[in-house]
Amino acid sequence: MAEIHEKISLIMSEIGAIEKGSTNPQQGYKFRGIDAVMNVLNPLLSKHKVFCVPNVLTNHREERQTRNGGILIYTIMEIEYTFYATDGSCITAKVIGEAMDSGDKSCNKAMSAAQKYAFLQIFCIPTEDPKDTELETHEVVPAVTNIPPAPTPPTRRGATKEATITNDQIMGIYDIASKGKYTNDDIKKHMVDFYKIDAIKKLPADKVEEFIVWLKEGAE
Repeated sequence: MAEIHEKISLIMSEIGAIEKGSTNPQQGYKFRGIDAVMNVLNPLLSKHKVFCVPNVLTNHREERQTRNGGILIYTIMEIEYTFYATDGSCITAKVIGEAMDSGDKSCNKAMSAAQKYAFLQIFCIPTEDPKDTELETHEVVPAVTNIPPAPTPPTRRGATKEATITNDQIMGIYDIASKGKYTNDDIKKHMVDFYKIDAIKKLPADKVEEFIVWLKEGAE
């Protein structure tokens, strides 16, 4: 048996349950924070001379729009954690971390989430209130994927470059159109005020109308 295998087993034997001692202030649910997990594991890792090295394998980031019209940065990271013992033996685990943030902290949060669950799963840390996934049922709307390019982009001769719309903007406008409660004028205003597509104001009304109708048909 490699030393790292023995060390992991010894650490597991000394870990007790970690309760959900933190509370989400917005939604009121309890959770186990990374600090709680690290406070339990740090002295045990030090005692048994085991350390961990993270390696970010993939990092996907995209913008998401809030209901209030704000922007959140959504990050998904695949991270590999390698645990080493003093003899050089090691084991690795790949986990996924995901997080959202309105500023520049989504990567930090995603890494913390990945590390927390890597430790919880590798060391089989018991919890005081285990919960199976079967206890929850979620109903979600279909994901908006594979939206084709607009058959007639909202451009006119001589203004094509000015009226270029990115895929992210199309996705955001599509999301607004799919809600079914906004008029075409509302959507056009959103394109100008939120996405700063000023060229929309210069286009013929029928071209803007055609683009919005196309989006709404895709949302049905």
